[in-house]
Amino acid sequence: MYENIDSAVLTEKLRCDIGLLREFLSEPARSNSVFVDSGLVKSLVELRDSLDGVCALVMSEYINGGSWANDNYLTGKSAIVHETGQSRKKVDVDIACAKVLSKYSCYMEKLSCGKISSEHIKLVTPLLSDSYIEFFDDDNKLLCDIAVTLPVSQFNNVVRHWKNMVDAIRDDNSEDQQSFESRRLFFSELADGQYFIQGQFDPISGKIIRKALEAITQKLWSDTEPQMRHEYSPAQMRADALVMLAQNFVGDKTLTSPTLTADIVIDINDITPGNSTTIFLKTMLEKQTPIISTHSKGQLKQMLCDCEISTPIKLQTGRYDLGRKVRTAPTHLKKQLVLETQTCSIKGCVAPAKWCDAHHIKHWIDGGTTSLDNLVLLCRRHHTITHQNKTTKLSTTNKKQYADLPPPI
Repeated sequence: MYENIDSAVLTEKLRCDIGLLREFLSEPARSNSVFVDSGLVKSLVELRDSLDGVCALVMSEYINGGSWANDNYLTGKSAIVHETGQSRKKVDVDIACAKVLSKYSCYMEKLSCGKISSEHIKLVTPLLSDSYIEFFDDDNKLLCDIAVTLPVSQFNNVVRHWKNMVDAIRDDNSEDQQSFESRRLFFSELADGQYFIQGQFDPISGKIIRKALEAITQKLWSDTEPQMRHEYSPAQMRADALVMLAQNFVGDKTLTSPTLTADIVIDINDITPGNSTTIFLKTMLEKQTPIISTHSKGQLKQMLCDCEISTPIKLQTGRYDLGRKVRTAPTHLKKQLVLETQTCSIKGCVAPAKWCDAHHIKHWIDGGTTSLDNLVLLCRRHHTITHQNKTTKLSTTNKKQYADLPPPI
């Protein structure tokens, strides 16, 4: 039925479903909300998702058909925006979903029978871009099968990991770059003298902030009398934690331990040469526990420059060898770097050295040593840019060349 998508056929199917639903709801007993059960809610959600799919297909056909010109519109998209009152962004999302549903029939089939939701479809729409389409053509059915088994939040992790694998194959870090460049923080004073803060951060910066706030809020929770905890909300604790972070900076505290702790679980069965996206997806179909979070190769290298590493090895027996904890930039080396360099090593940057990361000129993953000759201090911004921007990477261990570099834009 779905090999050649026909919106008219699908629309007729929906009409039948809606007719049955009307009959179901017209029963006197069903007029009382007490009798509304989870089965009815599930049916309505499935019907809504199926209708979303058909609407997306019809909108795409309307735009491609050109009948909008008869109504004196310049484009089909502007016609839909004007006639329906939807935002242009919402229309763009619907059109992208239509491309997935029309080209890859398995998604429309699973959507119509309620096995996946429209939110699953939205997650794979970016994979039709020029960067991923070649790989998505090979793996789309496996991704669809995985979508059936996972809720949207966990499927999102799988899609992100799949994209990171493709980026590594293509040696492309453009998404990391965009993520970092989109960081922003708004700090506004309200009319009553209070302050409103809103922001967005790249994955690494976000994890640093989250780790700091969680550590402080945990201490605040422990120090609060049990009978008073119900009056101290988590949001209030996070607000107090942020103030304490600022006070720590203003108070000019001494150098502390590495900012991040990287917990990387390595499955011994996954350490095989030539792993592909297809092998990863087939493995995901067999795993009982889906991945929790994902990082690109560039983000991992940046985090591993200056952090504590705990690397549990999952053995074939199913048990874990917890290994040993390695500090890639020991405190004594970092302190010596701070004494040698008062600021970030990038020319023109005045970020204080003690607020910088220890960066391996030749990464230890690539055989570089954790020594003074192979370490420089970079502020968070320049550390991120250095790992993302190939033009700032140095193949030599001459630290003076960092000082001669202009600050990356």
